[in-house]
Amino acid sequence: RRGGEEFAIILPETGMDAVREVITRLLNAPFNVLADHRGQSIQISVNLSFGVAIYPDNATGDKQLHSQAEQMMFLSKDKGRHSAHYWCNDGGHWQQHPSSGDKAQ
Repeated sequence: RRGGEEFAIILPETGMDAVREVITRLLNAPFNVLADHRGQSIQISVNLSFGVAIYPDNATGDKQLHSQAEQMMFLSKDKGRHSAHYWCNDGGHWQQHPSSGDKAQ
């Protein structure tokens, strides 16, 4: 847990294709819960926002890696949530939505 509602997923020795597969599975997983609230059932849905940076492809150290991933996570939150943004070394990023729909930015 990084703080508040933020968690880190660390995938050691994992390449971009495997990372995309993990993110695709998480974005497509049904994170819905039925909860009892004052005698009534309510459905709670969870939205996920991911920021992705890969070491050593994108960063030379842990602080830089964390900073890049955090920037991408906040971009995912700002752009509508329930998506992932991936750091690109050219200063851009690309976005992934559920069902692995990718969009270069």
